[in-house]
Amino acid sequence: MIEVKKKDNESLDHLLRRFSKMAMSSVIRPVKSSQHFSKPQNRNAKKKSAVHRARTATRLDWLERIGKLDEYLERSRSAKRGRGRR
Repeated sequence: MIEVKKKDNESLDHLLRRFSKMAMSSVIRPVKSSQHFSKPQNRNAKKKSAVHRARTATRLDWLERIGKLDEYLERSRSAKRGRGRR
């Protein structure tokens, strides 16, 4: 747990700014990642994930070039909202 103590003559705004800087630093990230154990991926899963990221990036780049990225993102968001209502 991270503690930030208020210094003498320090405003609350400055205290919060100091805390947020600490939160953005690498102090909190390892703590969050070690809260829950996640099983490491095997080699095939890593490759499959990398291929999926590359294809998605290529598709989004292509949609941006033809000017249909906003339409695609809006359609995918509305489809995600409707999934839980089946």
